[in-house]
Amino acid sequence: MLLFSSCKKSNSESAPQQSKVIVVKNGVQWTETRATGTLNTNNHMVAISITQDTETFTFIFPKPIDTDAQKKFEAYSLIVPAIGMASISDSYHLDTSKSNSLTILAFDYITNRLVGKFQLNLKQDDSYVDGTAKSSVFEGEFDMKFDEQAL
Repeated sequence: MLLFSSCKKSNSESAPQQSKVIVVKNGVQWTETRATGTLNTNNHMVAISITQDTETFTFIFPKPIDTDAQKKFEAYSLIVPAIGMASISDSYHLDTSKSNSLTILAFDYITNRLVGKFQLNLKQDDSYVDGTAKSSVFEGEFDMKFDEQAL
């Protein structure tokens, strides 16, 4: 007598949740973005970086201990002349003279996940200004998986 047996993995075990971000810059939604999240275990700061084409938008804030508006955070945007280049052609940083918000809606340190929303005003760095400084408004939401690293 010949007996065959097989096993199938249950569909109830889903794949790990991927990071999702929505970024709107000056009223235009970014498409084809890449996002990374990192928790620096040395200084307990979280960095979320979102890239589209030649621009990378990053915001940094202390590891949240509750769901609320964050009081301390930084943000900047770096633009390179072409994808893959190491030189910077333009740079923006947080405009503290305007209203900015970063709110954590949920966090889970077991699965390394943060959920939040932001509205941040950035202004062109002085070293890149040719005439009048430009500004940009970044708005959006994130549901991020993050890596823990000692940096």
